[in-house]
Amino acid sequence: MMNKEYLDPSIRLNTTLNVGHLLMSSISLLIVIVGLWVNVNVKLAQLEFEIASEKEKREGLENSHEKLMLQVTKHTNEVTKLLYEIKLELKDKADKSTNPKTP
Repeated sequence: MMNKEYLDPSIRLNTTLNVGHLLMSSISLLIVIVGLWVNVNVKLAQLEFEIASEKEKREGLENSHEKLMLQVTKHTNEVTKLLYEIKLELKDKADKSTNPKTP
């Protein structure tokens, strides 16, 4: 049976180096994992921003479409009214020309 006092110093050095290497490898792996986690969260934030931007654009387009449709409806009503007035005036002129008034 060997006591710790009689261990070869090279074995203790080798064990210390192995533990140190394991510790450094673990730290490196942790840094890689944290880096990946940060990249994923940044990408998620970018996608959320893009989605919010597209929603705002769509809402803006929907509002513009509604405004345009209201303007088209308004102008169509105005044109219809004008055409009706023109029709009435032409009818009045036609009636006056076919039925001249005699004083």
